[in-house]
Amino acid sequence: MSSNQSSNEQLEGSSNSATSNEAKAKEVGGGGGGGGGVAVAVKTFWDLDGYKEVIRRSTNSNIQLNNLKKMLSERAQHEKAYADSLKKWGDSWKRTTELGTEEESFKEAWMGFVREAYAIRDVHEQMSVNLLQVRKRVSEWQTENFKKSSHLKHIEKDFKTTQDKWVERLNRVDHRQKKYYSACKAEFTVKNSAKSQVSSLHFTSAQLNLRSTLNSE
Repeated sequence: MSSNQSSNEQLEGSSNSATSNEAKAKEVGGGGGGGGGVAVAVKTFWDLDGYKEVIRRSTNSNIQLNNLKKMLSERAQHEKAYADSLKKWGDSWKRTTELGTEEESFKEAWMGFVREAYAIRDVHEQMSVNLLQVRKRVSEWQTENFKKSSHLKHIEKDFKTTQDKWVERLNRVDHRQKKYYSACKAEFTVKNSAKSQVSSLHFTSAQLNLRSTLNSE
């Protein structure tokens, strides 16, 4: 195989590879109008503006933690209010039962309801305490791992400053890559067209013999 033929095959392979990569990108992104692709975010931290996803997640995570603390606090308040309500109800009916004129067996049945209310009250009061303890741990972790918003803005500015240094070079590389693949496709098209034209020619036996003789010389 000649060196020219090897070089041509490499260029052809590069062109096919570029076409294949474009097709895969469309398929991943749901392009092409077929509806069979799955929309997937393929940008990573190392891509252009990829750091913005890190900033967005950090900001949203801090907001979500604040919402989680609020939710835990509200649930703890409801549990405590329910426990206090049961205790108040139990105390009221305990006095009524003790001072009432009902038979002892009937009083015992009433007191069973009161004791049950006290037991349920203990469960919900302990749940309120546990929820507040969880909230405290979440708050401590948030304070330790999340900085103030001004610090986050400073980090975002540093990311952008660092990226601006190489984004211009990245654009030049992308532009030249597109030109290279375009040239590969154009060369591949011209060669295929030339092959088709040669194969479509009809030679007589004498012309073929003369061509073979010339090639052998």
